Amino acid sequence: MFRLIRINLLFIIYIKMTDIDKLCAQQSEIDFDKSFVDVDERYKNGKIYMMKCNQTGICYIGSTIEKSLKRRLGKHVTDFKGYMGINDVKKRNYRASFEVIYNNDYDIILLEKYPCNNKSELFHREALWIFKLGVTHQLSNLNMPSRLSVIDLQTIMTLKY
Repeated sequence: MFRLIRINLLFIIYIKMTDIDKLCAQQSEIDFDKSFVDVDERYKNGKIYMMKCNQTGICYIGSTIEKSLKRRLGKHVTDFKGYMGINDVKKRNYRASFEVIYNNDYDIILLEKYPCNNKSELFHREALWIFKLGVTHQLSNLNMPSRLSVIDLQTIMTLKY
């Protein structure tokens, strides 16, 4: 089904790309009982995006409910300036997206419009994209437990090899 490999106390799950595509398709087809789902109308504007550094090729996968990706990118840049202590911006902690922004030569690309009901569903979809693109791209946030932990391992284990 999947391989679990231990590297320096980190566990990495390796999944075949075709199985990730199947998982994405399965997640799209799930029909939730709306009476049990926490609905937040802001998440109808959900998007999954990728930022890519044009010099290093490092990518960052993210999700947002902002109306435009340009606005979300602006927030990443503001956070980076705060981390670097530039322009009296409030001090920020390190974020994985800074590896993409550092060289000031990057693009932001819409991967998918994903209208959903809440933050959990959006993070779940983002985690699927991280798994999917982590095989073919160098991602700065591949080991982001806050996103990857929302993947239901029982669902992954049901995939056939």
